[in-house]
Amino acid sequence: MIDEVVLPSALDREIREFLCVCFPADSGVFSQTRHWHGSAPVFSVICRDGQSGLAGHVGVVVRDIRVGSVGCGIFGIQNMAVAPSHRGTPVGAMLMQTVLNEADRRGIAYGLLFCVPGLEAYYARTGWQRRDVEVRMDDAGQRNILTPGKSICMVHERAGTPFPDGNLHLSGSDW
Repeated sequence: MIDEVVLPSALDREIREFLCVCFPADSGVFSQTRHWHGSAPVFSVICRDGQSGLAGHVGVVVRDIRVGSVGCGIFGIQNMAVAPSHRGTPVGAMLMQTVLNEADRRGIAYGLLFCVPGLEAYYARTGWQRRDVEVRMDDAGQRNILTPGKSICMVHERAGTPFPDGNLHLSGSDW
């Protein structure tokens, strides 16, 4: 686990190169930044393979959002990636467990992520629950716009308190 304020520039570059391999369609973005839509992670978790370098990465955005009319602190999963050579191994589960442990340590009661339909079952196995809600954000100077409909919204309840009901406003851009 690495706090972003102390992340060395060489490691940032290594993670960006790793993300370009894992997400080739988005390599134009990741070759420049890991901050999807300008949303910077607060901390990242990496897994190294002694033989080939990075085996996995996940960035974590920490933010207050709105759920209906209620404010809610969340940790958001950003750029979860496992090297093609390590898919089907415990790397992803270990990354996620480290994030969940850190969220607990920081007292953040809820997790939020967005995924494509093919990954919903993967995240559900680690306790994430689908939410069929409208998700709005502020992005590129536009306020209160709908997020792209291709993403599935999933939440993770950490403190035994149910996630509030209602549509979401991310109070910034998505991640």
